[in-house]
Amino acid sequence: NRKKDTQELSKVLLRLFNLLQQNGRKSHRYEKKTVFDILGVIYNCTIFDNQAA
Repeated sequence: NRKKDTQELSKVLLRLFNLLQQNGRKSHRYEKKTVFDILGVIYNCTIFDNQAA
């Protein structure tokens, strides 16, 4: 069920987003990768996936 998958993905992304926001700039493991880079990549993948379907 695509709608359910999307909702699950959204929950995961929100949780990830909140965690990254809390950690902020303290974590240097994600050098050069911001929250928005990560979300952008996932967003683009989702868009292309939907277009292909």
